[in-house]
Amino acid sequence: MSVLKFQALLIGVSLLGLVACSDNNGSNSGSVDLGPVDPVDPGGPIDIGSVEVSTLTLPEGVDPRSAAFTESGKLVLRYNGGALATLNVDGSEFRPFFAGGAGEDDDHLLFADGKRIHQGTTVVECTKVFEECDDAKVVPIKYPDPLDTDPRVRSRAQEAVIAPDNKTQSWMVLLADFSTIVLTGTLVRETEQYVLTDSRIISTVEPFPADPANPGGVISVTPFINGEVKQFVHGGAGISVVGGKDLATADSMVIRLDTGGLDQYTYTPGYDETTIFSPDEKLGIVMTTRFSPATDLGIFGLMPRPYGQSMSVNLNRYMYTHGVTAVRGAREGNIGPALIDVKRSAEDEPGYVGINLATDVNWVYRSPMEWSPDSKMAVWPEGSQSGNGTRIQIVKLPDYQPGEPVATVDSPVMPGSTTDLDKAYEYQDLQQNIDVIVYGKHSGYITFSRRKLALRGAPTRSDTLTSATMVTPCSTVWKA
Repeated sequence: MSVLKFQALLIGVSLLGLVACSDNNGSNSGSVDLGPVDPVDPGGPIDIGSVEVSTLTLPEGVDPRSAAFTESGKLVLRYNGGALATLNVDGSEFRPFFAGGAGEDDDHLLFADGKRIHQGTTVVECTKVFEECDDAKVVPIKYPDPLDTDPRVRSRAQEAVIAPDNKTQSWMVLLADFSTIVLTGTLVRETEQYVLTDSRIISTVEPFPADPANPGGVISVTPFINGEVKQFVHGGAGISVVGGKDLATADSMVIRLDTGGLDQYTYTPGYDETTIFSPDEKLGIVMTTRFSPATDLGIFGLMPRPYGQSMSVNLNRYMYTHGVTAVRGAREGNIGPALIDVKRSAEDEPGYVGINLATDVNWVYRSPMEWSPDSKMAVWPEGSQSGNGTRIQIVKLPDYQPGEPVATVDSPVMPGSTTDLDKAYEYQDLQQNIDVIVYGKHSGYITFSRRKLALRGAPTRSDTLTSATMVTPCSTVWKA
């Protein structure tokens, strides 16, 4: 039975139940013209036009890791561990300007000023723009206590992004039990280091407040804000993250720093990660399993799961392991990226999936993705399944007529955020031991429990064993 037929059968059964109750060293494989593969209807939001995908040509001995565009349209390439160089998109004028050093295995995010690169725990600084830089140096970042050196923290800066205002940072902290929190802060340059001031938690830290209408019950917070941060958007007033809201599986979200809300931008039953928005925010590219029927576990996203994001059995982890980790290993599959019209995706247009930018089954997408300043090109790395290293892919949109880039604003302080960083450990304790009842709006209830379980002597995991049961008036039991 085909995957689509099986999914259709699952939907029918669910509804029935409810009613009843190239290589990496410069060998350019050439441009693949995907053509106008996703023409829009007359009067549709955007006519993307021709889509061309090619591999960045690099000198012999250069092993790329990632690339990002400068304001002039050149690329900054990270390669051979932690070295940095600028070059043109056709591979010409390759110019190294940093030999590598601290922060080699961290992030690679360009500041809007064109002179600094955020590497997670360090910043690479130049006194001139990257194309002219000849004095690059590494400056460490001091993260706030009690999250900097506490043994309850596994990674103090698992993901880190910098806003267009050049000062506001957001990052994710991975705690020892694998639960996560998301923060913002102001990055301030001191004499010998950067420090983060006004650090505050913006993710949900109290997921189960008491239900005043039902003694002994709790309210499951919706939306549940958390996830890997990847990009400041809306000029700095929002943060693009992977998370969940209306569905039980992962999708692309934007945390609204101005309102404290959460906006959803993809609606797929399978596994989607963060959308990286073009500067005009009309287009996006997103890692997704939607084009890979053999490895997309979208069937789990079709199951009705009340409060699926805050009370789940970690389906996202299993979907990621099966559809992403394994495909980056030896399993044949596709994780995109997909090129999307942001408006059509956010409105959940029936049948809309965007454009598959993967061109070779032997090369698999890896993070990060970056757009050019004119919104007409994007780059991302791909890893070889046959041991040929990494290559950098470029998509060009020669026919696309971009809008103006979204204007930069000072990133606002998010309503509801807290500067009490010890809340992170209260949240960690809560995630390790959960035993709650959530009552339905009219009737029924869900019981949800989770207990901590040590794994081979490792720190306690917050989500090793999870169970949930829903009881409705007609005694139908849902259990996962």
